[in-house]
Amino acid sequence: LEDVLRLLSHMDVGEQSSLQAGLLLQVQVAYAESIIKLVREACIPTYSAWLAEVQQTSQEIIKKHGALSAAAQTQIGQMKQLSAAYLLWRLFWLCRAQHSLAFLGAEKREVECWTLDRDLCEVMGDTLYGLSRYPADDVKNLLSGKMATAEGICGLVGDGLRTWGLRGSPQQTEPPSPGGKKKNKRLTSPSVSPADSGDETSHTQPHNLGAVFLSKMNPLSRDIGDRALREDVLVRDDLRSNLWTEGQALKRSLALYERATARLRKAPAKEGETADQASLKVARKLAHLYNEEARAALVEISGDNTERAEELLRQAHHWMVLSGDQSNASRVLLNLSELHARRAERATSAAEEGAGPFTEAQYELFMKCVECCEEAVSLSDGALGRREGAFAHLRVAVHLSVRVPVQAKLESSRRETTLAELADKHFGKALRLFDELKDDRELAVCHFHMADLALQEQKIPGAQPMSKARLTAALRHARRSAEYWERCDALQHAKDFVSSHVRVARLLECQQRQGVGSEAVMHLAEAEIKLLALANAKASSGSKTKAQKETPSSDDDGMFLRKEGLATAVPPLRREMGRICQAGIRQGEDVDRLKALYRQVLRNDRLSLETTS
Repeated sequence: LEDVLRLLSHMDVGEQSSLQAGLLLQVQVAYAESIIKLVREACIPTYSAWLAEVQQTSQEIIKKHGALSAAAQTQIGQMKQLSAAYLLWRLFWLCRAQHSLAFLGAEKREVECWTLDRDLCEVMGDTLYGLSRYPADDVKNLLSGKMATAEGICGLVGDGLRTWGLRGSPQQTEPPSPGGKKKNKRLTSPSVSPADSGDETSHTQPHNLGAVFLSKMNPLSRDIGDRALREDVLVRDDLRSNLWTEGQALKRSLALYERATARLRKAPAKEGETADQASLKVARKLAHLYNEEARAALVEISGDNTERAEELLRQAHHWMVLSGDQSNASRVLLNLSELHARRAERATSAAEEGAGPFTEAQYELFMKCVECCEEAVSLSDGALGRREGAFAHLRVAVHLSVRVPVQAKLESSRRETTLAELADKHFGKALRLFDELKDDRELAVCHFHMADLALQEQKIPGAQPMSKARLTAALRHARRSAEYWERCDALQHAKDFVSSHVRVARLLECQQRQGVGSEAVMHLAEAEIKLLALANAKASSGSKTKAQKETPSSDDDGMFLRKEGLATAVPPLRREMGRICQAGIRQGEDVDRLKALYRQVLRNDRLSLETTS
């Protein structure tokens, strides 16, 4: 094909007939196709085989001398440089194919040679993406020595392929038979020694014959279009470092992948039709590439610099959907929901530090997180996103509930709904979703926060007493939460157990009748008795010494007051009992009984209503 191209290129323009012009176009297309086949069927397999062997050799050197040894560092540096040289050498060949295909007009290429153009874009995208994986801060070392020029790169690759390809292994001689048995005596033809044959390599076989042939093929010296190739921006020596320093390798890789899927984007396969599988493969590749870049951006982001990560995730979702990969499209949406959640949490924490109100903009960020989860559930037919959606509702509800005492409605919003109503709505959705998922732990958490929301409403200035229906519902939530922690070992979840019972006691205080203070205190006393019994049972079953028993364990975390190795009181519950007693005494209700209970609380005695009556 190159001979034909040389012949046709040396003809004067006036001598070329329409038949010869058509022939030239056909040869250019065939030449581009042959280069793509060369790269796919020879260059890439050879490179993969070489890389596997070199990596194995490097691991052996590291194992023998250590990763920080001079031998290991030298081997890794040479491997990295030669690997980049192979990729650049492959890129030079593909640039030649691109120049050859450029003889066709854009319209004709899209209609008649769109598969060839797609394959070229894909393999060039693969090559550039491979180059983009080298760190930008290592460019100076990477492009040193022969790597500084295109000719040096081709020479380095030629020498490397030739050395590796000719690295033969001596022909295997038949090993002696086991047991020392003598072989059958047979007359054989005398073997010719290398010295007699005059061939120094006759006793060896080439390690990789394909590599030997490839070493003789220089993409810069084909005597056809060489000057135009050297002027290509991907081949020029002065612009090569821009592939890494300016991120040109990754940008061009993405652009080539998108161009490879142009036909798929223009005319997506309809239902029942067979889609172009090669284009779908490129679309999936592009989607995963965008997703990986987005994940890296999520790790690197700081402050409010999340726009790039969001755009990458949106691109990844677009290409996942286009390629028909609904499952991974749902996972990308979940990553996007996490990004929105980070933004919302950051905005909310900043507002809390500055004592600012909860705004409509902050609420919308939380809602974007919820919407991404709901879309993920829809795309995956409920396989993905339900749990994340439940947590998204729970997260926004908690943020709303803590603002209820100081803020009635969202700032800068036209909504008539109060914060308490919004929080209750999202708590209800989270409760329903966790119930569908059979997640009892998170159900207990939802019950706890829904009970706490009723208490937060009572902190609003001028709040009316809690209605009987509201109080009954809140008590039911608080008791369900407490019951779960008791079932799941109250000692292991002591803080949650205590917090739930404290909510029950505070709700009991909200009842509109006499003696609610004593009832709340005795409820906490019963909870304390259960917790102390569990703690002492565990202590007695162990093999600790008396000194160890009297020393507070790190697991207690200030939860128990111990005397002579036994837990005698739970300080968090005692503090709450004391607060309830003081509040009741100030109100002047059931003062004598509350005073007696208060004395027992302060002395860490076991509480009993009989002793106070």
